[in-house]
Amino acid sequence: IERVLFAATKADHIHHSSHDRLAAVMSHLVGRALSRAQGAGARVEAMALAAVRATHEVRIREGRDELPAIAGVPEAGETIDGQVFDG
Repeated sequence: IERVLFAATKADHIHHSSHDRLAAVMSHLVGRALSRAQGAGARVEAMALAAVRATHEVRIREGRDELPAIAGVPEAGETIDGQVFDG
């Protein structure tokens, strides 16, 4: 084995500014396996990724602060606050 990738999936469920932290948590969780693979000469990486993007990034006001956040994408036919979405 020449390359090993440890992937934290569903990264679209957190703001992009936290992807590096998610990858760091993944590296910590698989630390022993990561070390063994590197010791055997494999190129190893841990990253955050999403196969499908089911959210979009937004900014929310909290008092005078503006905070990074994510919002889900409504499904076709879903009604939110009286508005019907087409998906």
